[in-house]
Amino acid sequence: IEIIHLGYDHEIYKERKKTERSLPLILASIEDDPSDGAMKYYLGREYMRIGDHAKAVPALTDAIETMERNPDHSNLAEASWLALVKSSLQAEFPFEEIMKLPSSALKLFPTNPDLWNATAGVLIVAHKQEEAINCLLQAQKNLEDGWTDAERSQGLSLRSWELNERLALSYGELGRWKESYECFLKTIDTRPRDIPGWQAVIDTTVSLAEQFGDTARLDLLKKIQKESQELNQGA
Repeated sequence: IEIIHLGYDHEIYKERKKTERSLPLILASIEDDPSDGAMKYYLGREYMRIGDHAKAVPALTDAIETMERNPDHSNLAEASWLALVKSSLQAEFPFEEIMKLPSSALKLFPTNPDLWNATAGVLIVAHKQEEAINCLLQAQKNLEDGWTDAERSQGLSLRSWELNERLALSYGELGRWKESYECFLKTIDTRPRDIPGWQAVIDTTVSLAEQFGDTARLDLLKKIQKESQELNQGA
């Protein structure tokens, strides 16, 4: 039996103060063995978890460079690149510098949907919606094509509803409301309602259904919207 531990939920992690215990141990391990790329990745991940992206970015960069020299931990290279792209965006680096990262990562891992999604996130921040949509569509294609068991074991966690929601918003930014509506419909089919942002998604979907006169779906959408509003009022 193979047990794969992908970490803790972020809030549970904070509540249990895992970083306070983990950071000194990881730093000590790196001091003992500077060639351990895996530990450098874990260091970067810890900094990300506490929101210290100024430290996370160099730690993850170091992890990737170490893994290039020492293939023993190259199985974490994909995860390191993904974390680096996400962290550099949070660190608010210049767009030109950030964009070099996903370009390099995608050359190495062109079938990773998470990397295409992260690249889209960079482009969305830069208001490059058309390019972001292309990345999201590629992520969607890769997600549908599926991964090998080895890739799944690395904890790649992208869910299709996240892609559909991002596509819906990006199409909306471009005024392509019909395509936006179609993506919102796909989003609400599988999006968990307890994740923040649900009310905005269902409200927008109802508004677009009214705009397009989609009477076949409108009653059900309004029912879902009402249930959601009642839950929010009772919370």
